[in-house]
Amino acid sequence: RINIARLNDLFEEVLYKENIDESLKPERKIEKFFESKLDYLAVTQNGKYLHLVSRLMVLNTIIRTMVEKK
Repeated sequence: RINIARLNDLFEEVLYKENIDESLKPERKIEKFFESKLDYLAVTQNGKYLHLVSRLMVLNTIIRTMVEKK
């Protein structure tokens, strides 16, 4: 049986732990997004995993929103 401690022991070198929590203010979520250099980011809600998002899809959404506002 595997637990969180054992999972960290086995995969610590390659386990990504960066996330963007839905409970953060929008400005902070954007800051965290641009601070990250990963291709995919975990989305969490109060620390609980929800899903992964593609960095490219998020960038496309941001740009589309900016273009539509003009």
